[in-house]
Amino acid sequence: MPKNFPSWRTCRRRLIEWEEQGVLIAVHQHRIALLDEQGKLRLDETFLDGTFVPAKKRGECVGKTKAGKGSMIMVASDAKGVPLNTVVASASTYEGHLAEKTIDGIQAKKHGTRHKHPKRLIPKRVVADKGYDDDKLRGRFAERGIDCIVPYRDNRVNRPFEDLRKLRRYKRRWKVERTNAWLKNFRRVTVRWDRNLSVYKGCVHIACVCITLMKF
Repeated sequence: MPKNFPSWRTCRRRLIEWEEQGVLIAVHQHRIALLDEQGKLRLDETFLDGTFVPAKKRGECVGKTKAGKGSMIMVASDAKGVPLNTVVASASTYEGHLAEKTIDGIQAKKHGTRHKHPKRLIPKRVVADKGYDDDKLRGRFAERGIDCIVPYRDNRVNRPFEDLRKLRRYKRRWKVERTNAWLKNFRRVTVRWDRNLSVYKGCVHIACVCITLMKF
C-alpha cells in the first residue's frame, strides 16, 4: 500500500463496506451518466460476453469447469467498448441465465441524486455469441423492445429468429472482447485471490471506472 494510506486491514475493510453499501457501483453509474450526457455512449449496439477468471481459493461464486475452478465476469459494453455493467457469478453458471440480469443492470446515476433511483439505459440491440443461443431468451428481449442478435448453433434446424442481414453486426463483437482484455490488465481482476466476494466485485467495479477514465 502507498505510505500515505492506512493499514491494509483498514483499506480492505473500507473496500468491503463501500462495495456492500453500493458506493463503488454508484461511482461506476455516475461515470456512465457523464458519458451519456456528453454523447459518448452508443446504445444502438450493446455487446455481451462472459470471461473466465481462475480462483486460487474457495469462496462464494466459485465453481468447477474444465479449465479449473473459478468465477465468471459477465460484461455488457456499448458499441465503443465502454463497460456498462458487470455481473460476477460462478464459472459453472450458464451464461444465458445471466444475460438478462446484466442488461437490466445497465443504469446511470447523476451526481446529487443520492436518494433517487438511477436511470435505466435500455439498449436497442444486444449482440452475443452462440453460447446465448436460446429462443426463449430472444423472445424475452423482444418483449422489452430489444433486438437480440445471436447466431444459431450449426446443429439447429428450426431458426425462427434468424436474419442474416442483422448478423452482419456480429462482426463487431470483438469490441466486448477488447473490453474484457482491458479488465484483465488489472491484476486483482485477472485472478481471483480473495475468498470474499465483495472484495473481488469491488475490484471489478474500480477497474470499470478506471477504464472509462483512461479510454473514454
